[in-house]
Amino acid sequence: LGDSPFLSACYYNKNIEVLIIISSYFPTMWSQNIPEVEGKILDIDFESVSQKIRELWGKQIFDGILKAQWFQNTNWEKLRVRQEWEKVVVEHKRKIEGTEWVKSYQETGFEAKDFQSVVDTLLAVWMTSAGLPSVKRRTSFLLENQENPENNVRFDFDEYSELDGKWGIPMLLEIESSTKENVLDAAIKLGIDPKKVISYGPPELITH
Repeated sequence: LGDSPFLSACYYNKNIEVLIIISSYFPTMWSQNIPEVEGKILDIDFESVSQKIRELWGKQIFDGILKAQWFQNTNWEKLRVRQEWEKVVVEHKRKIEGTEWVKSYQETGFEAKDFQSVVDTLLAVWMTSAGLPSVKRRTSFLLENQENPENNVRFDFDEYSELDGKWGIPMLLEIESSTKENVLDAAIKLGIDPKKVISYGPPELITH
């Protein structure tokens, strides 16, 4: 590595298998102090709702395919590996609060370079896969709050692909912000009944 700055850390599980993390050139890592609060609305008409977001001055920030795999340890804590184009993100989400309408998480994570390498490493040491990998098409918009960026609202339109001929999930909208009030207020601005905002995860979506 020459004169480049780097940090390293070693972690081991109960079987003394070791995972070494080396961070060089200060790559993207984060520990998010602001909770992530999210709610979903099912069976959305993309054209009409996305037009309303544009009328609120929402900016499109992503349009592409996402691939994700969840892992869990023996304490049932979960870790997600997700690929957005060439960017691979590894995240731990700690649930803070959950209601019928929204879920709130505290996030920590880092960026990696190769999806399959991360998957293979986690399987080799201390995690087991939680369900099938998911593939979905996502189009995202961001509604910025210039006075307080913590109150930015993100809108993600997701359409899950069919895996192994077993299931597919129609278009849904996920609204994400820092508070439950922001999420429900954003739904109202789009003309959506806040009672239609739900907190389903992938298993509930498949069942639905």
